[in-house]
Amino acid sequence: MTSHEHTRATIAERPELMAAVQGLVSDTWPDYFQSARSDPDDGRIDWMGLYHRWPHLQLALLDGDRVIASAHTAPLAWADEPSELPEEGWDWAMRRSRDDLDAGSTPETLCGLAVTIASDRQGEGLSRVMLRWMHAVARQHGMPRLIVPVRPSQKFRHPHTPMTEYASWVREDGLPQDPWIRTHIRIGGRIISACDQAMRMVGTAAEWSQWLHIPLPDNGEQVHPDLLSPLILSDGIGRYVEPNLWMLHG
Repeated sequence: MTSHEHTRATIAERPELMAAVQGLVSDTWPDYFQSARSDPDDGRIDWMGLYHRWPHLQLALLDGDRVIASAHTAPLAWADEPSELPEEGWDWAMRRSRDDLDAGSTPETLCGLAVTIASDRQGEGLSRVMLRWMHAVARQHGMPRLIVPVRPSQKFRHPHTPMTEYASWVREDGLPQDPWIRTHIRIGGRIISACDQAMRMVGTAAEWSQWLHIPLPDNGEQVHPDLLSPLILSDGIGRYVEPNLWMLHG
């Protein structure tokens, strides 16, 4: 399937793209996303397992032979009211998708877990392409709703501001101040609620120093441009709780 010069493929269609897609993720996302441990670490949050469990729902956009954008998703047997989406966000979706699969439940909602754009191709509107594609894939596989625990792109500038307050900030035209939230709104998404404990991560102070590329103390609070809320260090252990924003498409 092509769009202009771009080619679309799922990992099910082209399994050989898995390494390139994961390479794009590794090159683009902060180190701690790939290295920090889930808190608690119960084994159900398995990023690489997405490729093997649901290859038809992992998307790659190519320019020639190069993967320039990707989207990762997971199916949920969830059909409750959007207002009942939990605070746990991303972590909840990862765990719930595993539980639903193990139980043999029929998926009813697709959760968008990540959209990744190559650093030299950002600003071309590819994020909108990937969001629309995710929604189309959801409908194609009998899931009329797409939910996304959105990671606002400018929230790091306001690490102490509650997500609900941050999401309410708008420009003069009434659209959200944050560019990533605004992108979702422009293609028909709507804000549901904050998920203030979307991701819980833990590591030693030494590990966080390596992931953030700065020296860190054993105790205290640390803000950093990669973090949407403060990292809390206590007795040599760093715990980070990332807030996201639930948004709904469809």
